[in-house]
Amino acid sequence: MLLLLVVPIALLAIRFGVLGGAAASLIALLLIALSEALGAPSVGALGYLTRALTFLTLGLMLGSFADQLRHSRAEMEGRVAHGLMESSAANAALRCEVSARAQAEQALASERDFLAAVLESLDTGIVA
Repeated sequence: MLLLLVVPIALLAIRFGVLGGAAASLIALLLIALSEALGAPSVGALGYLTRALTFLTLGLMLGSFADQLRHSRAEMEGRVAHGLMESSAANAALRCEVSARAQAEQALASERDFLAAVLESLDTGIVA
């Protein structure tokens, strides 16, 4: 019967964190007390205390780990979003720079073509 109580405690702790683990542990303890009241063999005060500590420890630890995992995931998602914003800004700046360089190259090519046309159109040579 104890294993049947451990699984729900673990599931609730993972899903709802520390508070869910604590609540599930208390519910499990109430179910043990209820089963003893309905005629199940008594575990005694020490057995009940041992189970209580085990269930509470399980619920609180798993809940704490689940809360930490959720916090770490949210923090990582924030870092990823920040990195995406930074890379988008850097990408936009690089596109502007590429566009400016292309315009400069086009201007230089036009100037070079103009100067070549001027030199070709000179009928007379330059004598030194």
